Amino acid sequence: MRATPRLEIRESPAYTFTLVAQTDDEVFAFDGRPGINDAGTVAFKARTESDQRVVTGNGGALTTIASRGTQGITDFGNRFPIDNNGNVAFVAALDSEETAIFRGDDESVAFDPAVVGTTQIQVVPPSGPGLGFSTPTTARVITATVTAPGILFSGGVTTTAVGENLQTQLSISLGATPPGPVTVTVTVASTGIATIVNGNNATVEGSSTVTFTNVTTASVGSIFVQGRAASGTTTITAQAPGYADAVLTVTTQPSGFIIPPPGNFSTTTTSGNTTIQIFSVRLNATTRNSDGTQAVRGGLTVNVPVTATDQTGGPGVGTITTNPVVFTGNQIIQNTAFDPAAVGTSLISVGVPTGFSSPSTSRQITATVN
Repeated sequence: MRATPRLEIRESPAYTFTLVAQTDDEVFAFDGRPGINDAGTVAFKARTESDQRVVTGNGGALTTIASRGTQGITDFGNRFPIDNNGNVAFVAALDSEETAIFRGDDESVAFDPAVVGTTQIQVVPPSGPGLGFSTPTTARVITATVTAPGILFSGGVTTTAVGENLQTQLSISLGATPPGPVTVTVTVASTGIATIVNGNNATVEGSSTVTFTNVTTASVGSIFVQGRAASGTTTITAQAPGYADAVLTVTTQPSGFIIPPPGNFSTTTTSGNTTIQIFSVRLNATTRNSDGTQAVRGGLTVNVPVTATDQTGGPGVGTITTNPVVFTGNQIIQNTAFDPAAVGTSLISVGVPTGFSSPSTSRQITATVN
């Protein structure tokens, strides 16, 4: 016995639809067979009261590919295939009573900036017999303004301060990746106020110029700015072809050596040595208080005296194990120690080496030995 066929009805999948075009006051009909590409752009013919056009659309504004009068076209065929690059192929009748096949697209052009300045970009209508183009009264001319990307010191700072015979590090970057290798040159206006050195050479004495060659990324490198005076102002300029100069104002301040907190301490005659740290600091130009630590500049060796003087008891309440403490280029901290010997108090003082100033605070502490 043959089985009776059964009709199985399944629920249809859900579809979404995009409105590409509809008739309105201008367009009153669509003709021919539309084409569509993988991006969902549809090509078709639209008729108005006095014209025919081949247009494309994907749900937004329509783009006219060709219309009557374009290169002598009087009518269009009925098929409009479109490829994934937006090229539309169509057949058209010409006013010469011939038939032709055309390829058209929504042509785009790009502006390639070269140098700083302004330029006008104009659309010039084609001219010639049968072309039928007119000059629009608006939207035909635009102005392109080209500016150079900048160079940045440490993300955009324009000022910095450095202590005499100390140094501070700054990064240098380009505002845009260079199209090809460039050379970045950094110069200081007055080496009597400050010198500079490549950030890879932290222990080297600086000069007036640092050059970075073959720079291919936005990150250029870094420099150390070295103070060469207790007061003064100068500028550092970074330059590269195709980039706007960056100018950094450098102010120098006094500098000195301090003993950081906790300061005074107590110990016993039988205790071990107490470590004492010495910091190099930039000093406020008015108060001579510390404005923060900075390293000794490259190329310089500094002998910092540290002494212990009996105040009560003794004699010989204690001694400093390392005196002087020696700072070399790019060092901020050095250690010495107090070695207790007899009951009493001792005043521990940090001296003032040549080329440095005396801090108003934190230069002396008291050690009490029980």
